[in-house]
Formats: sequence, C-alpha cells, structure tokens
Amino acid sequence: MILEDGVKAFKENGKTIELASGTELCTHMAILSIGVKPENKLALLAGLDVGQRGGILVNEYLQTEDPDIYEKDGKLYKEYFGSASEFQKGEKKNVEGKRILVEHKGSLADTLKEMEQDLQSSISYAGGNKLDAICHVDYVIVKNSIFNGDRVF
Repeated sequence: MILEDGVKAFKENGKTIELASGTELCTHMAILSIGVKPENKLALLAGLDVGQRGGILVNEYLQTEDPDIYEKDGKLYKEYFGSASEFQKGEKKNVEGKRILVEHKGSLADTLKEMEQDLQSSISYAGGNKLDAICHVDYVIVKNSIFNGDRVF
C-alpha cells in the first residue's frame, strides 16, 4: 500500500506505474483508491461552511449555513417560487407559488452582469451600437422550441 504519492503515468501497457515522486513500480495489477476533491468554489464565495475535506456542510434538510441555500449531490440550490411565463411552463415550473429548488448559478451581481452582456449582444445583433437600436427590431414569439423540449417545425 502506497499513501500520499500520486500516479504520474502508466507505462508499458500498464505493467509499469510511474509515481509522482519518480518511483517506478512493476506490476501485473494495480488497485487505485484516489478519491475526489469536492468542487466548492461557489460555496466558499457564498461564505458557506465546508468540512475538513472541502465538502459543503448541511443539516438534515440539506440546508447550508445560509437557510436559503440548499446542497444536493455537490450542487447548490436556491428556493424558487414558480412563474407562469412561457419559458417556465416549458420547464414545468408553471404553477404560481409552487416551491421548488433550482440550481444556484451565482450572485445577483453575476446575474445582472450576464443580463447586461445579453442586452449588449442583442443591440449589436440588431445592427446598432446604442441602446435605442433595440427598439427597431422585429421580434417573434417562438411557442415550440428546443428550450422547452418541443420540436421546432
């Protein structure tokens, strides 16, 4: 058993293992127990508590230290109250007031920045370089699309 030394490469069709330390082992079979390091960057940015190995700490209801943020299978979620918008109907979130969990994608500031970039993209797509150019574009509402699982005709 070798601890605290990673595998750098397998050589000679797997019969030789080169370790990170430079040691080479000749073998007919290797059993690796490497493990996984949790991806917790978003949790740390949100100021959430993590354990010694980096996993997000939750209570029996999967709530993190922030009672509005939940963790499930290594992903962060926030509570969402349904909308009756066309897009949300396609996402099966169409009941007003229905409480569900949706994946947490980041801070409000990040969301607003993304919306600003989308608006800038729309303006340039419309052929303009000023905000009022967006007013001179014809729009079409697409009822069936790949976004809500329907086929596009």
